[in-house]
Amino acid sequence: MNKITHLFYFVFLICIAACSFTDEEQFVNPSIVVNNNHTAKPARTDWAFIAGQLVQSYTNNYSTTSNSTLAEKIVRLDSASMQVVLYNDLKPLNFSAPTTSEAQVFLTNYETAYNNLDVSVTMKSYLTAFLQENPNYDILLTTIERDILLTLTEKKQLRFIAMWLVDTTTPPEVDIWKKRKILAAVKGFEQSTANALFNVALVEIAKN
Repeated sequence: MNKITHLFYFVFLICIAACSFTDEEQFVNPSIVVNNNHTAKPARTDWAFIAGQLVQSYTNNYSTTSNSTLAEKIVRLDSASMQVVLYNDLKPLNFSAPTTSEAQVFLTNYETAYNNLDVSVTMKSYLTAFLQENPNYDILLTTIERDILLTLTEKKQLRFIAMWLVDTTTPPEVDIWKKRKILAAVKGFEQSTANALFNVALVEIAKN
């Protein structure tokens, strides 16, 4: 009789422990949120995105349809850029917005200036490829990354130009502003990354 009592007591303890474990599991599991959603894209911080933020800041603060002069647009864009944190992180201490004469190089005299660009032959070949109607930017970007004739700086600049053209060009239309955008970026890079972003944003604003 004593053995039966002990056996019963042992089985009873096992049942209690099992029930307690189940209750604890039911209590803990709802508080553990497993995130299996990997489809959300991280926030963009690339140069093309930042340049787009410059245009957006200008649009938010000033009318893009107003009949303002080029000099006014430069001053307004410079002012609007102060509100773009990512852009201000890129600005060197000696940053200065382009003068009207400097901006006219890529807005008005772009044909001559583009032909006289001071870039390597390899980089110029990619810029020419960008000018084609509906280029395959995915293939071009992959090729650029693998091109051993390009410097790391040239790759960064080409990547920015390509992504900016993707963001601001609507295929299959031929964008007559492509050469201006490319020239604006390259001329800007001669001074700083911030100047390149400012220039392309100015081109986009000047289209209106």
